[in-house]
Amino acid sequence: MKKIIHALTVLAMAFAFAVPQAKAAMHDSMGSMGGMEMSGSSMGAGQKMKYERHGVKVRETAIDGYKVEYYLLTKADVLKIMPGTGITTSHHLMVFLAKPDGMEVTEAKAGFLVFGPGNAEQKSMGMAMLGGFGGDVDFSKPGSYKITAKVQAGDKTVVDEFKYEVK
Repeated sequence: MKKIIHALTVLAMAFAFAVPQAKAAMHDSMGSMGGMEMSGSSMGAGQKMKYERHGVKVRETAIDGYKVEYYLLTKADVLKIMPGTGITTSHHLMVFLAKPDGMEVTEAKAGFLVFGPGNAEQKSMGMAMLGGFGGDVDFSKPGSYKITAKVQAGDKTVVDEFKYEVK
């Protein structure tokens, strides 16, 4: 039952992100589109797109020339962005990747493996949203969390591991 609820939550979040962006893209094909800032008057092949970031940046690193950024959103942050979302965990973790040429990776498979206080294990599949990949995580207990993120973009796999402290 818990897996079904989680799957429905992920689907609801995907829908909540997709509909406003699709409407904005149809309404305004130049300049700013649904939370996206673009350089130039229209998006052409090879142009860089910068998506708006939400939450608190918790890590930035480089792996094999790829820039990797993580943002942590509280449940309240998620509900501000997507009112009515059925988020059931305390937080939402986002990972953003940019290729060595600066282009953001927006098509990939991503996942998080988190070990929290007492070695409690969490697995969360990242879902494509807002130019990155996000998954629900529970950081409600104080302590140290070991986070492993894996992003598979085509034939490139980026794996990162770090610790995050909840006070």
